Amino acid sequence: MRSKYGILFLIPIWLFSLSAIEGANLASAEVVKMTRSKRRFTPPKPPRTLSTPGQRSSIGSRQPENRAKAAQITALVPEFEKVVDFLPIPQVWVLSATPHPTFWLYLQQTRGINLEFQLEQSGKPIYQQSVALPPSGLVSISLPKSFVGLQPNTLYRWSLRPADPISPEIRKRLEPLSGWVQLAPISPDLRTQLNASSPTQQIDLYAQNGIWLDSLSILATLYQRDPNAHQASWNDLLGEIGLEDLTHSPL
Repeated sequence: MRSKYGILFLIPIWLFSLSAIEGANLASAEVVKMTRSKRRFTPPKPPRTLSTPGQRSSIGSRQPENRAKAAQITALVPEFEKVVDFLPIPQVWVLSATPHPTFWLYLQQTRGINLEFQLEQSGKPIYQQSVALPPSGLVSISLPKSFVGLQPNTLYRWSLRPADPISPEIRKRLEPLSGWVQLAPISPDLRTQLNASSPTQQIDLYAQNGIWLDSLSILATLYQRDPNAHQASWNDLLGEIGLEDLTHSPL
């Protein structure tokens, strides 16, 4: 009798234990899901004065089947279209919170060529820098402190092109990259939030306020140190500007 009633009482207890464990696992999954929110970028409204087309990617092959093995340089910046005379024109324009911004490039099969980075104001070159590229991976280009820096309410045009010496064949295939950059005004409220935030929180604050270069620079630095820990955030941010195909590319 003892064995019989013991079994009768043990069955409900066992089922209750399973339900409790499953409930705890579901609750834990929900907590993880809630704490892991997708990073979003809020594109700012570009100035109406933008007219010159921009380009953020240079692919060394026009044939789709050869692009995976072709030289490729991509500036990690947003791109949008502006319609002029009923024709869509690609535009590249970004904001920076610092007068000395950092630009990031993704490289593929570049064979270690050199690039020339140039910054122009009102059509006049004001800064030039030669950049030696590794064959592949992430590369950053920062304006040095010796440069006077970006000024408020001023549009600057940046460009990247292969530098001499380089073979005519590679120069022809790698089209120059170009776009616009502008110093972003930081409100006192946003400045207070940034000062009280961790680097990972600053990524979101900059992105939500349309300040792409600073958001990306913080994340790229963390990503280079520990790709596994920041892969999801890297996927999110690049996906926000249509560069999902680069999210799993090797560093």
